[in-house]
Amino acid sequence: MNAPITAMVIQGLNALSHPWILAVSKVLEKGPLRFVQIRDIVDGVTSKSLTVTLRRMEHASLVRRTVYPTVPPKVVYELTPKGKSLAKSVDPILDWLTEDASPTAQNYIELISDRAISSEAGWMGT
Repeated sequence: MNAPITAMVIQGLNALSHPWILAVSKVLEKGPLRFVQIRDIVDGVTSKSLTVTLRRMEHASLVRRTVYPTVPPKVVYELTPKGKSLAKSVDPILDWLTEDASPTAQNYIELISDRAISSEAGWMGT
């Protein structure tokens, strides 16, 4: 790809450089999840950081936030088509990171993938 590096491209790369956006998009690729489920899957993310990340992703039309009228309210996050496109593009980056990564980094990436897969069936749970 020989696209020019425009201000728009730089702005997009800057938005994606937020520490948790790629990890959250990859986790949500398997289906909708609640906040606590996302936090439990993405090892190391704080509630505050995840809140900021999800708000940024929602603002960028990467994530759809759905609030169900229950007591207490139930909030579910899922990728939009734009977010799904981003999540698919993360795979080559993860492959690149794991080529020469330490065993610890490889285990972490596999753990994120395994947790995301295991959460597929129970996303509407507690």
